[in-house]
Amino acid sequence: QQFISEINSQKDIYKSWKILIKPHPNQDIKKLTRILNDNESITILSSTIDANHLIYFSDLIFGFISSFLIEAKILGKKVIRFQSSINHNDPLSHYSGLIKINNVNQLTYELSR
Repeated sequence: QQFISEINSQKDIYKSWKILIKPHPNQDIKKLTRILNDNESITILSSTIDANHLIYFSDLIFGFISSFLIEAKILGKKVIRFQSSINHNDPLSHYSGLIKINNVNQLTYELSR
């Protein structure tokens, strides 16, 4: 949630992007909507939307810890994932090609590459 708030606070950087957020089924949608309320670049999708369609039509997939990220990489998409602590136990560490970041500046850098 803090990371989403950081992204939203730098919305001028991402204004040329169309960011689609597929929330986790257990995520508080009302809270997320409140945080992102005035950001025109971001659309919050239903958590029931087909993940494979999102992967197929996306240029880049961003997430945290999910099999969704592995599926995206298998389908040849650029995958960036956020992990709040680099030293934290990382269940996806053995998958190559998943770009790991831990702050918004790193995200901005990876998006510009």
